[in-house]
Amino acid sequence: MSEDAGLDYLPEGFREGGRTSNRSADAAEGARGHLRGVEAGGAQFGGADAYVSALNGNSERQARGAGKAAEDRDDMSGADHRVADLGEDVDTDTHTQLRTAGDSGSDVARSVTDGM
Repeated sequence: MSEDAGLDYLPEGFREGGRTSNRSADAAEGARGHLRGVEAGGAQFGGADAYVSALNGNSERQARGAGKAAEDRDDMSGADHRVADLGEDVDTDTHTQLRTAGDSGSDVARSVTDGM
């Protein structure tokens, strides 16, 4: 990026968002693993099998939800990083075009680039 403040694309916000999404995905994966590692048994609840079945079913649903959340956060992270990369590419191309137009010698091109 150049010294021309105002023309530069600032991708760091997108990159930080991507890093935060990665941390969230990791936390969701940890929660999923924990939920899948817990299983209630009938003896723990005095033989109340219907209650135990409901607990285990709920735990499995929550584990699936945490897994989906992890996938979604990974997708969001990828999108954030792609936007940052795309913006940097556009910024570089824009500066190249402005330099090229300014070097063309055309009074109109020079006026446009000076105004930017």
